[in-house]
Amino acid sequence: MLSVQLVLEKVTGRGLDDLVREGITEPLGMRDTAYDPPPSWRPRIAATADAHRPARGLLRGSVHDANAWALGGVAGHAGLFSTVDDLAVLAQTLLNGGTYRGHRILSRRAVALLERDRTGRRFPGHDHGLGFELDQGWYMGGLTSPRTLGHTGFTGTSLVIDPRHAPSPSC
Repeated sequence: MLSVQLVLEKVTGRGLDDLVREGITEPLGMRDTAYDPPPSWRPRIAATADAHRPARGLLRGSVHDANAWALGGVAGHAGLFSTVDDLAVLAQTLLNGGTYRGHRILSRRAVALLERDRTGRRFPGHDHGLGFELDQGWYMGGLTSPRTLGHTGFTGTSLVIDPRHAPSPSC
């Protein structure tokens, strides 16, 4: 994910945080999702650590991952803060094939690429699509199936989507 971030930033000349905001969160109306959240959000964000090396103190609204922190809190693999409401919008967008309330952020083909295993044959039990883990019972629990996709988030922004058990799209 870090490599993808660097390629995107090089090609566009823009930061990942700007690309995510303008290409995903703003069109979908996700007002509580961002890298490096503003101080006004901190009372709603759980503390994740008391960082001693390097000495950063109590982390609340600051990325925990050292690599992401070294990149200014914006990284392809870590640092995104969100709420359950915004994650529900993103999940419904993926279930809808890349569209939510008239706003298309991904083509149906792009969504299919997120859901297609890229590593399973070479690394059995560690199936990954583009940006998502697939069928990982260790954290997906009862939702897991061959079509389940998800992403864990150390700071709490985790997502699991099982298209097989999802209700019919209404958005």
